[in-house]
Amino acid sequence: MHDSPFIVAICPTFNHPELLANSVALWEQQDYPAERRFLLILDDGGAFDAQEGDRWRLIALPARARSLADKYSELAWWAFDSGADAALVWEDDDLYAPGYVSAHARVLASAEYSKPALVLSDYPGYLVEEAAAGRFHSTLGFRRQLWHRIGRQWPPSKRADFDQQMIRQLEAHAASRGDPFAASAGQPGKIEFVYRWHTGAHHGQSFMRSADDESWYDRAGESRPPYVGRLEPQLDQRTRELLAEASSKFQVPSSRF
Repeated sequence: MHDSPFIVAICPTFNHPELLANSVALWEQQDYPAERRFLLILDDGGAFDAQEGDRWRLIALPARARSLADKYSELAWWAFDSGADAALVWEDDDLYAPGYVSAHARVLASAEYSKPALVLSDYPGYLVEEAAAGRFHSTLGFRRQLWHRIGRQWPPSKRADFDQQMIRQLEAHAASRGDPFAASAGQPGKIEFVYRWHTGAHHGQSFMRSADDESWYDRAGESRPPYVGRLEPQLDQRTRELLAEASSKFQVPSSRF
C-alpha cells in the first residue's frame, strides 16, 4: 500500500448553494498533499453549471437522482474508476478542519475502514462532543477493496436510515479499521470534524418521519434553489468561529483509546 493513499472525497448536494461554497473552501484548505486528493461533487438540484476548480470537480445532473444512496454510489464509482485508493464521505453542510483528510489518510494507509469514535457538533448551539458509534455517516472513509467486498454500492434504498445501513455494512465486512482522531505515537488526538446543525438551511433529517420513511427524499426535492451558475468557494464567518473554537478547546486524551 502507498504510504499516502490517493483519496477522493464524494459530496452529493441539493439546494445548498451557499453551504457548498463554504464546503469547497474547506476542501481547498486541507493540509493533505494536493496531488494525493480530489473532491467530486454531484448536484442534481439545478443550482450549478458543471465546472472544475483546485482539486475538485462539480458534476451537474439534468434531472433528480432516484435516491441519495444512488448519488453516493455513483460518486463512489467515479472515484474508484478514476484511480482512488480510498473514498471519504464529504457532506456539504458539515465542517471539516484542515487536518481532516490527513487524519483519515493515516488510518487508510494500512486499514480498510476509518471512522471516528468522537465528533463535535453544534446541536445545542455551541460545540459539544458526541459519541459517533453507528452515527455520523458524514465521517466515513474506506478503501477500494472494502468497497468491492460490499458489492460496490450503498444500500439501494430510499429509506431514511440508508446511512446507518451503510455504516453497518462497512463495519460488518471490514478486515481492519481505525479511528482517524485517536491518539498515536504518544500524542493526543484531535477532533477534526464538526457536525453542523444550525446552518440556516434544511437538513435531510428535517424531512424524515421515521427510519423506514421512503418518501422523505421526494419531499426534500420539492423546493429548488435559485439558479447560481458558478460556484465560488468562500468560508462563512460562523465556520471560522466554530473551527477556531474546536482547535482551541477540543483534543482527544490518550486515555480514551
